[in-house]
Amino acid sequence: MIRKTEGASPSFLSSGNLSRKEGKTFGDETLKVRLGVDVVNEEKVFLKFKSPRIGFVCGKRGMGKSFTLGVISDQLSRFSDVLVIDTMGVMKIYTEGEAIKAPEDLKLPLTLVGESLLFVFDLSSNSPQGILLTRAINDLKRSFYTIRDLIERVEIDETSSDTTKRALINRLLSAQDWGIFQEYPSEISFLFEGYKVLDLSLLRYELRQLVVWTLCDVLLVDRMKERREKHIYMVIDEAQDYAPSRASEKNSLVRLAKEGRLPGIGAILASQQPSAISSGVLSQVDFLIAHKLTLVEDIKALRSLTPTFMKGDMGVYMRKLRDPGDAVFIDDVEEDFRILKVRRWVDEAC
Repeated sequence: MIRKTEGASPSFLSSGNLSRKEGKTFGDETLKVRLGVDVVNEEKVFLKFKSPRIGFVCGKRGMGKSFTLGVISDQLSRFSDVLVIDTMGVMKIYTEGEAIKAPEDLKLPLTLVGESLLFVFDLSSNSPQGILLTRAINDLKRSFYTIRDLIERVEIDETSSDTTKRALINRLLSAQDWGIFQEYPSEISFLFEGYKVLDLSLLRYELRQLVVWTLCDVLLVDRMKERREKHIYMVIDEAQDYAPSRASEKNSLVRLAKEGRLPGIGAILASQQPSAISSGVLSQVDFLIAHKLTLVEDIKALRSLTPTFMKGDMGVYMRKLRDPGDAVFIDDVEEDFRILKVRRWVDEAC
């Protein structure tokens, strides 16, 4: 596979391919990726990763948001483990990671899902079915179990009515057909090693949420138990689906953003709707790449991320962005602000 630049200005073309020397500087142990060029002075723009970071990439459809995620992910994968969550099934176009498709290549053990099944079934924990399901899970949670095991436990329950048991069994039988839960025990830790792109596009909305929340929880627990020198990044498109504005502090992605840095976990989140993202997540963001947005509420949300060293109004800068790839870049760690042209590449078979 050869990559070449196309359709860029002469100064942009002259920047050439990113070398490994540019991506990793051993003298000061600074790890960095090249984003593109400053449209004002045509300097190359780098993003440094000395420690785990939380980034936010946004922009309306067609302005380069997903492409920017790919540019960062491909370079990050040279010195970090990277797991890309592909909600819409499009990131394989922009990334070079190993493709994993759910439910074909990934099935979750129910021991990790636990009472999150209540959410998938839209059951209150205080409803008759919710109480019965919780009781069955608690009876089985000390060992590996399947949907069939849950059904058998529900069938022998002596405290619930037959109507409640039949209704819950019907839900569990439908869940068995989803194909996302393990029939035999197997590890899912392979997702957290190397460079993976997990395609969730074949799953219904609630199951995509279940997968992402479960992976966030598992990764956080895993890295808390065993610290590693190599960092890992979760790259999540359509992040508003997993940490919406109404999300509580207990939301798995909110917890990952707030607690992940110490055990070596970073995250890069993307959305077309900054106003729909949890404030708990946005409060942790230390770099922003904002492609063109036009909705007032979304621009207002970005203003909450504006640092004191940035002069001018975010809305004014948004109006200056014209083409796909143009973006406002803010690095709070380095106190850097620029109008950026993200580096553009075309994949070409050789």
